[in-house]
Amino acid sequence: MGSNRKETSRPVEAEYKTNSIPYRIIGLYPLAEPDPTQQIELIQAAFNEHLCNGLEIPYLSNSYRANQDRLWSSLPTGTKHVFTMITATMECIANNPQFGLASIDKEGRDAALTMMERACQTVKAINTVGNHKILAVEIQSAPSNSVQIQESISAFKHSLEEITSWDWSGAIVCIEHCDAAVRWHLPSKGFLPLNMELAALSAVCGTRVTTPAAMSINWARSAIELRNPNLVENQIRQCSINNVLRGMMFSGVADEPTKFGPAWSDSHCPPNLHRSVDLDEPRSLLTEQRIAAAKRAVGPNLLYEGVKISARPLNAPIGKRIALLRRTIELLDNANSE
Repeated sequence: MGSNRKETSRPVEAEYKTNSIPYRIIGLYPLAEPDPTQQIELIQAAFNEHLCNGLEIPYLSNSYRANQDRLWSSLPTGTKHVFTMITATMECIANNPQFGLASIDKEGRDAALTMMERACQTVKAINTVGNHKILAVEIQSAPSNSVQIQESISAFKHSLEEITSWDWSGAIVCIEHCDAAVRWHLPSKGFLPLNMELAALSAVCGTRVTTPAAMSINWARSAIELRNPNLVENQIRQCSINNVLRGMMFSGVADEPTKFGPAWSDSHCPPNLHRSVDLDEPRSLLTEQRIAAAKRAVGPNLLYEGVKISARPLNAPIGKRIALLRRTIELLDNANSE
């Protein structure tokens, strides 16, 4: 991808470090509604109430493609966003289990790099125009591979080396840690363990790169891996100690079936808000105390933080959805002020 190699662009970190408050991001795709018009109304209401500075957008996924033009035209000028590749990655894995940046299958890894090249070109186009900005692009160490793990690590490192050699026009590349393949339970995603992602990141950061790389943690996905919500802060702290944590997203998860899905499913259930709003989930393991513990472990150099939560029923009124978002974000703000 020689067309993307040029002088190193000014990292976005240089901009955000002038302000100690991370950008507030809301995950877009869990807010999806059967009616796209209601989804746009919900997004606009969130911005109007100053609940967020930007969205986590599922780039190249079917949900993004279906409403791409309306989405961008509805966003306030000057907002800053995060691309996540997780939905597009999982859609590709459904068709080809060997797809991914950590794939030991050449065709599967090449297909993932081609997807990332397209994402890079889109980020450059958006950030060059200037109406909106992409702060970061979240990548994943797919696919699941618990057998030839060393080969997967090597493949992922080589993918990361190539991706960070490209010019992303100020956006950074964030490895989003998803639950790893473990022996004691069936995984949801089953990607690389955190320590191996950190090792790949360290190896790449030790070389000359055009675009900075970092880590992002999703609370629920770490809880799904660890099967213990009180251990999530250890993974957060591990990234913070290495000074590579730049993204922190809060989704809930339950250890028993709920209206959001089976136990330990990655279904973006909201936190347990003790029935203070109608759409919370009382069986969620994400509580006010655990949000506060996570925030204490995060460290000072976060680029963005946010919430990625869904609501049931799917046709719940916008007002109730906004109330759920508002109350969840209040918990993050309360933790920030401690």
